[in-house]
Amino acid sequence: MLLAEPNHLGISTAIAAIDQFIKSSAAGFSDVKVDLKREFREAQRLAQYEDASQGLCCAIQVTAKLPLSPDRLIPQPL
Repeated sequence: MLLAEPNHLGISTAIAAIDQFIKSSAAGFSDVKVDLKREFREAQRLAQYEDASQGLCCAIQVTAKLPLSPDRLIPQPL
């Protein structure tokens, strides 16, 4: 996959295949856990864009609109 398309499309396809292996508990993937699930999904969606920079721009815009969880907030001085 990656050798056929050594770009964002190949990466997206490869990550989608890994996702399917995990979901189907394929041999060697039954214990695999994804830590950064949102980033994993975003990487799969990069194939929707002709240019990787377009996809990254859209991902950044979406991420910027998400509220921060309390553990990621920067404490403000009192």
